[in-house]
Amino acid sequence: MKIAGIVAEYNPFHNGHKYHIEATRKALGATHIAVVMSGNFVQRGNLSLFSKWCRAKLAVQNGADLVIELPSVFSCAPAKDFAYAGVYLLDKLGVQVLSFGSECGDKELLAQTATFTKKARETDYFKALISDGISYPKASELAVCEHYGEKYSKVLTSPNNLLGIEYINAINKQNLDLEILTLSRNGVKHDDSKTSKNFASASFIREKILNGKIDEVINFLPENAYKEYLSEIALNKINDITFLEDIIFYKLRTSSIDSLCKTKYITSELASRLLKFAKQTSNLEKLIELSATRRYSKANVRRALINTLLENENGKFAKKPQYARVLALNEKGMEIIRSAKEKNDFVISPKFADIYKTGFSQAEYEAKATDIYCLAFKDKECNLDFTKTVYVEK
Repeated sequence: MKIAGIVAEYNPFHNGHKYHIEATRKALGATHIAVVMSGNFVQRGNLSLFSKWCRAKLAVQNGADLVIELPSVFSCAPAKDFAYAGVYLLDKLGVQVLSFGSECGDKELLAQTATFTKKARETDYFKALISDGISYPKASELAVCEHYGEKYSKVLTSPNNLLGIEYINAINKQNLDLEILTLSRNGVKHDDSKTSKNFASASFIREKILNGKIDEVINFLPENAYKEYLSEIALNKINDITFLEDIIFYKLRTSSIDSLCKTKYITSELASRLLKFAKQTSNLEKLIELSATRRYSKANVRRALINTLLENENGKFAKKPQYARVLALNEKGMEIIRSAKEKNDFVISPKFADIYKTGFSQAEYEAKATDIYCLAFKDKECNLDFTKTVYVEK
C-alpha cells in the first residue's frame, strides 16, 4: 500500500484539482490517495462556497479515496498553522508522501528555501521588520533575501511556493517521516483572472458562480461537479463571508478592545481598526478594505473577522487536531482507515456524534461553526454535523 496525501480546500472542486489527484497517483504509483480538506471555513478567511459534504463527495468521485476534515480551528488560520495541522493528520493516516502544487515545481529548491526561511525568521533583522509594521510573509521574504540571496527570496513571492514551504517546515518541526512531491501548477496561477484551456483558478470560478454565471465556467469543472453545483445553487446552498455581513457588524459593534484581543490572530492594533471602521461603514467589503494595512492583508482581516464570529480565543484549543473526521470515502479509503487504526490509537471516525461525545473541544467548536455557516441560508438549518451522512462510493 502506497498512500499519497494532499492538503486542500477544493473551494470549489475544479479540473485543476482533478488533474492534481491524477498526476499524483501517476507520478508516485500511489495505490491510495488521502485528502485532508478544509471544512466550511477556509484559509483565506472566508466561508467555503459549497459545503464540506458537497466538496468531499466530489473529491472522491474524481479520484480521491478518503477525505478527512481539517477542523475549522485550523482551516481558517495563517499558512503556518494550516500546514502544521494538515500534515499532522496526514501522518496519522499513514500517508507516506505529501503532494502539493507549486509555482516552481522544484522540491529541492523548496526544501532549501524552507531551511533558510526558518533561520531567517530567527534573526534580529526579521524581528526588526515585524516591529516596523511589515507583514509576516513580506518580512520573511526580505529576511531571506538579506541573508541568503534573491534566488531563495523570490521563491517566497508565490503563494503556493510559500504554502509548500510551510508544509516542509511543519514536517521538519514534527519530525515526521513524510516525503514530498511538488507538481507545477497547470495552466493558471493562484487567484489568476486568466484562464487556460480547461483550467481556471478557484477564485475566478468562485466569482463567476457568486455572480450567477456558472455556465461561463462549465469548461473548467468536471461534469459531475457542474451538476452538483447546479443542484446546490437551486437549493440556495452557496455561501460567502458577505452573506453574514449583519451578524459580523453586530459582533463588532457589541465588542470591546479587550474582548476582541482575546480572539486568536487579533492584535490590539487590528482590534482598534476593526472597531473604529465598524462604526464608520455598514459594508463588509469596505470594512475589510479600510482595516487592511501593510502589516495586515485583507486575508488577515477576514480571518480575524471569522475567528471573532466563531469565538476562537487564544489558548482555548490544542495546537494539534484531536481527531480525524471522515467526510467521504470509497473501499480504498476504508483500507487506509483500517491500516491507520492498526498502527495508532488516534481517533478516526465517520461518526461525528461519537467524536463529539468523546468531549473533544475542537468537535464542540466545529458543531458551532457549522451552525453559524448555515445562518447564511434561507432555512438556517442546524445540527448538520450530526445529521449529514458520510458519502460512500460503492
